[in-house]
Amino acid sequence: MSAGLAEMAAGFAAIGATGRPVCVHSSLRSFGRLDGGPTAIVEAVLAGGGTLMVSTWSGGWYATPPPPGRSRPDNAEDDGSVPTRPAQHCWDPSSPYVHADAVGALAATVVAHPDRRRGDHPLNSFTAVGPLAATLVAGQAPLDVYAPLRALAAHDGLILCMGTGLTSVTAIHLAEQRAGRQMFRRWALTRAGVVECEVGSCSRGFDRLAPMLEPLARRVTVDGSAWTAYPAGPLVARAAAALVADRGAARCRYADCRRCAVMTGGVVVPSPALPPELTQGAG
Repeated sequence: MSAGLAEMAAGFAAIGATGRPVCVHSSLRSFGRLDGGPTAIVEAVLAGGGTLMVSTWSGGWYATPPPPGRSRPDNAEDDGSVPTRPAQHCWDPSSPYVHADAVGALAATVVAHPDRRRGDHPLNSFTAVGPLAATLVAGQAPLDVYAPLRALAAHDGLILCMGTGLTSVTAIHLAEQRAGRQMFRRWALTRAGVVECEVGSCSRGFDRLAPMLEPLARRVTVDGSAWTAYPAGPLVARAAAALVADRGAARCRYADCRRCAVMTGGVVVPSPALPPELTQGAG
């Protein structure tokens, strides 16, 4: 093993990930120097008999405006995520495209892996490699975006933050669903035409759940990168309970956040940068 691969393998063993599926949210800049780059992370998981899953968002490639009459006032469509121009690319799970600037170099590496399996969601897919790859992503569909996370929890999987915090943990969106919240809808261009897709809410306030999730955390430092691992099922259950107890428990600090206002039943406080018509019907 190279130094990078050996250190990665030791880190995964320390958090109890050997032989288990793990959903990784990573910042490679958190490492001092990682021999082998993101490939070392992939190889370390596979060498330990595990399955690696990552978020492989690609909305900029396939997102498209809603068909006529499909917009609705409770959908936070004025948050900048709904394009005004039609998409130029048709989605297919074999797509090689991912927004590496948003989800990181590890995601791009996994998507490029010859044995990867990518879920069927044009905007917010998950991609996995390893023995359980096909099993984890098989249920994902445009209107079931978090099926891979349910599968991860069902197979005793882990959520691992490598140099990142809870604001990157997509499983908290699944907790929002468990708490009874409806996800937002966006649209994408596929070979079958424009399809409606389920997408998540604002995640900028997820770190407010840290005290409730701390009892689940397991930590290790690998080559300067601070790792925090959580068991997927208990994380979702605890976060959902916190959101049921307090609808605003994970609301972000931005008063004009349309997604948070709609999701929590709150009110948008308009920013001077937002024209008044974009805040009508909030709350």
